[in-house]
Amino acid sequence: ITKDCKDAVCEYIWNGFEAGASKVSVSMTGSPLKQAMSLVVADNGIGISYDNLDETFGTFLSSLKNNATIRLKSQTNKGKGRFSYLSFSQSAEWYTVYRNNDKLMQYTICVNSAKRSLFTTTEPVETTEITQTGTTVTFPLDDSKMLDALSFGEMKRKLLEEFAWYLFLNKDKGYELEYDGTPL
Repeated sequence: ITKDCKDAVCEYIWNGFEAGASKVSVSMTGSPLKQAMSLVVADNGIGISYDNLDETFGTFLSSLKNNATIRLKSQTNKGKGRFSYLSFSQSAEWYTVYRNNDKLMQYTICVNSAKRSLFTTTEPVETTEITQTGTTVTFPLDDSKMLDALSFGEMKRKLLEEFAWYLFLNKDKGYELEYDGTPL
């Protein structure tokens, strides 16, 4: 698992694209002076099917995406990218919407660094308010140094280095990556 927060954010962006997303957005929420800050990564991919949760999420070194990854680099995450939050946050919460036959289902997955091998979920429920699949991951940020390290100014070079080729190859498909409101 990476110890670099910038690499960790890239892992979550790749997870979105690997889940079929055409758009991934990364943003900071909250205000350092008024409320807790969080990093949020949202995508419009296929979501995380509750029926496959143990195979896709629970096993530390396993992922259904390993054999079909789009990440053409030797340092692929090998099924552990979802644990990358450990480099910059104490916990992570996934809110996901997936298609089950002709219904859209939603539920939440929570993990905490104290018990990283365990995860809790809510029961999936049908949603009629949401019209597309996707996943939003929220990471509370407690450290002001981490806020600075994850700012767009600090992340821009890393994101361009990591994703420019992929976005260029998929520009005709309308693929997008946005960081704190700024499209790359």
